Amino acid sequence: MKNKRHNLPHLFRGLCGPGGFSLLEILIALVLMTFVFSFVTNVNFTDRQALDDITSNLERAIRYSSNETAIRNVIVRLHFNLGQGSGPQEYKVEYGPDGNFVMPAPRESSSVVLTEAEEKALEQETKQMNKKFNRVRELFDETPQFPKSVRLIAVGTKKNKEFYQGQEAAIYFYPNGEKDEGIILFGTEAEVVALAIPAFTFDIDKIVRPLVDNPNDELPERQDKLAKEIFEEWLRK
Repeated sequence: MKNKRHNLPHLFRGLCGPGGFSLLEILIALVLMTFVFSFVTNVNFTDRQALDDITSNLERAIRYSSNETAIRNVIVRLHFNLGQGSGPQEYKVEYGPDGNFVMPAPRESSSVVLTEAEEKALEQETKQMNKKFNRVRELFDETPQFPKSVRLIAVGTKKNKEFYQGQEAAIYFYPNGEKDEGIILFGTEAEVVALAIPAFTFDIDKIVRPLVDNPNDELPERQDKLAKEIFEEWLRK
């Protein structure tokens, strides 16, 4: 027993001498590793929670819009502000004219370069259209916004077949039970989610794809690329 006691210090000789780490240094390293791991885990959990929340609220808004158009017997829309200019990315459910209202012709593609006069005309047309709709306040007390960790990438419909990334976009619901066959694409630094809305059924198709890390591309570029792939696949269905 006495010999064992004398031998105990030799077990730590490599940790305390010039050729190794002291016990204090090892403890500090373990604390730092634990802190970093906890931080990364917390960030991933926060992003996932934010993504789940926005997905759940959007699904709720879609179903509410389908019901609201029949109850009110008016056109209802899910209106998005993609935040390309100033202001946050947000969405709201709005009710508008009755079913006899003639919808304007589809706008020019967001990728088309407009003249200054065309831009002003489009802006005026958008303002006039927005005046015909009012926010449904029973669903959300305030206008829901996308959190900073979740980016609204694009909105599209099969009517115009465009991966739209302009300032404003909308998916319309009609009193006869029909709605725009549309898709909403959003994502975090880890994945992209798409909610596909069919024209006549109440089903919502949820598509989730992991985002591949590519050091040559910025995060928005990688999100756009993956979202476009999902959009093109959806168009072909």
